[in-house]
Amino acid sequence: MHRIVQTVCLVLFFCSMPLHAYQVIDGSIVDQNGDAVQLRGVDWFGFETQDHVAHGLWTRNWRDMVAQIKVQGFNAVRIPVCPDTLQGQPNPNIDYGLNPDLQGMDSQQVLDTLLNHLYAEGVFILLDHHRPDCNAISELWYTSSYSEQAWIDDLVRMACRGITWCPPTAA
Repeated sequence: MHRIVQTVCLVLFFCSMPLHAYQVIDGSIVDQNGDAVQLRGVDWFGFETQDHVAHGLWTRNWRDMVAQIKVQGFNAVRIPVCPDTLQGQPNPNIDYGLNPDLQGMDSQQVLDTLLNHLYAEGVFILLDHHRPDCNAISELWYTSSYSEQAWIDDLVRMACRGITWCPPTAA
């Protein structure tokens, strides 16, 4: 546990993106200026499954779906992932006629593209390391084939997406 806290602190300290400070005061989330922040979120499943990609990309354009999320008044998206997605898997369930800009990308590249766009649109993102196996939910965060250390390494990998410095243990 100490290693996780230490790693998160190092990642936050060396992060190249601007950090936004949020805290809870009297039951409200407030930003660095003391202004209340209300989170209105949705889940966008798929990266945690054997599809290794956000669901719906076989029938719709991903940018249109992000625009719809915003038009509906949502400002936060929870995106569950599984370990194999973070390793970069092929994406057979994308209609490239509707999503030509995703052509040739693996699952990690599609995830990065989606996260970067959500961030640029001002949408809060909650990356959820949803399960240790892309096939089924486990009672624990590790299994006989996915160690606790692999889980920690994947958490660091997720935290290090898009920043210039990561601890040496991150892949």
